[in-house]
Amino acid sequence: MLPKNTRIAAVKLAVLVAAIGSLPAQLPVPVLESIFPAGGQAGTSVVVTVTGEELEGATGLVFSTSEQGFSITGEVLPSTESPEHPNRFRLHIPANAKPGCYGVHVQCTKGLSSPRHFMVSTTPELLESGLNHTREQAMEISPGVIVNGQTDESASDIYRLELKAGEAVRISCESEALASRVSAGLVLYSAIGQEMDRDRNNSDRNAQIAITAPEDGSYFLHVSDFTYRGGPGYNYRLEVARGPLVSFLFPPAAQPGKTGTFTLYGRNLPGSDPSKKVRVNNRLLDTLEVTTSIEALEEFVGHGRIRPSMVQARSYRLQNGEENSNAIPVGIASAPVVLETETGTSGEPQSIQPPCEIQGRFNRTRDVDRYRFEASKDDELWIECLAQRIGTPVDPILTIERLSRDGESGETMTQVASADDLGDTGERRFPLPCGDAAISFKVPEDGTYQVSILNLAGRGGMDQVYRLAIREPEPGFELLAIPWRQVHIKNEVDILTPVLSPGGMTQIRVFAIRQGGFEGEIDLSIDGLPPGVNCPPASMGSGRDTTLTLTANPNAQRWDGLIAVQGTSGQLKRTAKVGMLLHRARDFSKESYSTALARSLSLSISDSKHPVSITIPEKQDYEITLGETLEIPVKVLRQGASGEIIIRSEGLPHKHPELKIPAGSDSGSLVIASGKEGEFPQEAGTWTFRLTTEATFQHEPGPAAVIHARAEQTRLKTEERKLLEDIQNYHPSTTAENPGEAELSAVEAARRLPVLQSAIRGTAERLKVIAERKRASSRKVRAYSIPLNITIKPRDPATPSG
Repeated sequence: MLPKNTRIAAVKLAVLVAAIGSLPAQLPVPVLESIFPAGGQAGTSVVVTVTGEELEGATGLVFSTSEQGFSITGEVLPSTESPEHPNRFRLHIPANAKPGCYGVHVQCTKGLSSPRHFMVSTTPELLESGLNHTREQAMEISPGVIVNGQTDESASDIYRLELKAGEAVRISCESEALASRVSAGLVLYSAIGQEMDRDRNNSDRNAQIAITAPEDGSYFLHVSDFTYRGGPGYNYRLEVARGPLVSFLFPPAAQPGKTGTFTLYGRNLPGSDPSKKVRVNNRLLDTLEVTTSIEALEEFVGHGRIRPSMVQARSYRLQNGEENSNAIPVGIASAPVVLETETGTSGEPQSIQPPCEIQGRFNRTRDVDRYRFEASKDDELWIECLAQRIGTPVDPILTIERLSRDGESGETMTQVASADDLGDTGERRFPLPCGDAAISFKVPEDGTYQVSILNLAGRGGMDQVYRLAIREPEPGFELLAIPWRQVHIKNEVDILTPVLSPGGMTQIRVFAIRQGGFEGEIDLSIDGLPPGVNCPPASMGSGRDTTLTLTANPNAQRWDGLIAVQGTSGQLKRTAKVGMLLHRARDFSKESYSTALARSLSLSISDSKHPVSITIPEKQDYEITLGETLEIPVKVLRQGASGEIIIRSEGLPHKHPELKIPAGSDSGSLVIASGKEGEFPQEAGTWTFRLTTEATFQHEPGPAAVIHARAEQTRLKTEERKLLEDIQNYHPSTTAENPGEAELSAVEAARRLPVLQSAIRGTAERLKVIAERKRASSRKVRAYSIPLNITIKPRDPATPSG
């Protein structure tokens, strides 16, 4: 529990913040909306382009690779459109770079930007040509490459593969791993236009297709957003590889210390029996049994979604000579593994003995699986189903019943508990929904109990997999930290990043995902803070969220770096994962928006001048005797703030003293009286507090985003004019040396024109949005003094009061 003085201050701060109003209560921060390409091969250099807001004065990119023992370096490339606002960088990825997903931030005048994802691979990488929207212009690729692409509005990116009969190829399109806005879809056609395979990303899974070429020839791959959106932010990485494709495996988890047998489901699985193919989602899949152990596998690093990232797993790849399959997660069971025994339509319950973790699936539509066990009165059990968190489409519901036996009526089942969704630990502005179910169950009396599990969606099939743990509670927690806004505009969610100006404040919201019935207090702190930045430790009781407040001293120096939120509760220690918003929504009641797992949490002290700063010219430490009055000299530096300034205290109990500094003045004295009813303080002690004020100023956003968007629009319009000229200049009676070539050029121009015009409309819309954001607007910000300490000594008993 928080100390009394902290709790009172927190309540008063909440009231104060709620009264600020609807204006944004912080200085504008740099936002990185896209980096393209979003990855590169180890040991190579790659040129990337960034887009976003408030990225003026970019000097480089910062990556979260230090913990992996390598650094990605680079330099700024001059911009022809705006030399003072570059948005292109040449990166050098070292040969020893570990493949994986890393956070990247733009380092610019206002600090480090919000993060995006950057992938490192060991595979040769290519850039999409950008002109590949027709078969004639299809970009030729071959197995063994990764293509970095960006979807275009109302168009598909088309690639051509030349394959030999019997050649097995798998194709995967990463988008969620990049925190991209693309909902990727893949369709593969033969040379004569016959559809060979199709897929789209879902259930925390990339779009994946596979083919064993039936004959030599050309095959055409179409990549698009599911709703044919495109532009910056709609990035993807297309991997084309030889080898098998594993869609999923069963059982989904293994017990540490034991070798397990698993059935792989996929395509092009070497050594699979053609007679044992199964149909899953209207697709015939190969099956293959393999054995492995958890200890023999590397850690599985999930990408994209937040909830699945909190489930431990290892990475399995099927090897076929020099060819490997895609990585598939193998969960780490929390108790001895029991395989579900299918009882058919009779629905007979399966006898089990806790503790155990059942590996099951719904084989039929409206299937219900039942498990019985003996339990004693006051036994405490944690019953939890993992489904959506392990990437399956199951929406489980749990029911717990007690069995009663009667000689006349036979068996009677009485429901004693039930559980559905885990709920949304986050808030409306950062949703963290989870359809899995869990319950803490205290056995009411000795007897036989039955746990029934069903899929709310009613679907059945080989991929309708779940893990059901029945064991003693193992209390624990995970933390998620996100940048937070002090005051929210109604129904708006925005991309934020922690940036402080000297004398300013920023906040980080921390959510607790409690596990195993854990309700303990969690103490929070931040590692990596620079000099001049303060963050009082906070404690989260049995609740699920709290806010950390960071303040910068008025004399804090420029700084950029990565920080980490830490949580402890007894012997339990956790480093908070980081959440990010993929794109903003002006009205979340009308617009959809997505959240994702970030790879790093940045903090900056910028050079931006705060509209008002508070300085204490004399000292930080004060001492008075109970009953005395203290005067603290205060100075303010106005850098855009005008009018009356009201200085208040934060962190003191009882009444908040305040100082009003009129317009045209820059100093005054805050008077703190002690010992009287309703004023600070009525008891002896030591307190740390700050002085704070709020100010309104006019913000004029930087020009970089407009400059780069206009340059893109100019380029597209120039290309449009050329296409129109090609069409208008073609006549069947042309006297060109090769009329066929002229005709082909005109036909190609006619095909490309609608796609290009759609892209131009897209840039026009982007410019409208940017123009709306670029308007000067009124902003409210808070300013804070350095921390002040006051010690109240008890009154001498011999001294009369009053």
